[in-house]
Amino acid sequence: MIYAFIFSLALFVSCEKDESKETPEQIATKEKLIGDWKLISSKVDGIFIGIEDFSYLKESFANFSPDNTYNVTYKKISNGSTSTSTLSGTYTVIGLNSVAFFNSISEIKLVGETLQITSTNTQNKIQVDIFIKSDNDEFELDNNDSVDVIEDEQEDNSSDPANDYDGSELISKIQGNWIITDVDNECLKQNTIEFKTSDLLIFTQHKETFNRADLIRNNINVGYPMPTQFSASITKSYNTVSFDTEAECQFIKKSELNYTVINAQTIIINEVSQLTIKMLNDNTLDLIYTYNDEDSNEQVIQFRFIKV
Repeated sequence: MIYAFIFSLALFVSCEKDESKETPEQIATKEKLIGDWKLISSKVDGIFIGIEDFSYLKESFANFSPDNTYNVTYKKISNGSTSTSTLSGTYTVIGLNSVAFFNSISEIKLVGETLQITSTNTQNKIQVDIFIKSDNDEFELDNNDSVDVIEDEQEDNSSDPANDYDGSELISKIQGNWIITDVDNECLKQNTIEFKTSDLLIFTQHKETFNRADLIRNNINVGYPMPTQFSASITKSYNTVSFDTEAECQFIKKSELNYTVINAQTIIINEVSQLTIKMLNDNTLDLIYTYNDEDSNEQVIQFRFIKV
């Protein structure tokens, strides 16, 4: 009887271990799910939501932890008021790309490389939100691509700064077109600065390609994967941005900026505090962009322009 009991207990423990062992498909699916996800696209009744709504909704994100818990944070605007809501629960991986989500009134699915959340909004319409992992290749650019030195999300500080310096002599010298020099990238070579008036300039930037981050930054809502043929143009504050996958330079940004001459060599940009122009002589200037990287270390990018 003792031997029979021991054998039965051993058999029970062995079966319990077999039942709790995850299959390769479950392991692969959980590895795909764990991590941070960003919202990239949203449709209501099959139609992409508008720019204003997407400008808030794009800040939504999700996180899935190894301990089988998840959080989805939504940021929305309704009738002029913004709100943040969080959906939390647990999940169980059933098989390959098959996951059961608990404590959710929305339908959550892992579809290929995307997380798809379907819900009914306050207007009783079906809303489908698409998330992708934050390290997805669509957020990456080629290393040789140029840098966008004017971010759209910066606060507009276009009011004239206090300044007693008489910059009229320098202003008269800088009027007209300036082209970038000492660069190899064909699109970067097309970057220009045009001083239009005594306090207004147009800075035009070109990039060979654009990525998902560029689209989201400009509140452009497209599906996944990104379409191979795509064009769009949007004006936000002082920036007009054009996207065109068929163009030689797929990304073009024109920024109308107010400037102030603060001394004989220095021009500041009223809207973008990180951007400064230093005059080297009557025909040469440096455009200097200062920013903090993801480790909070100060970085400086400098471009040289010559007068046409």
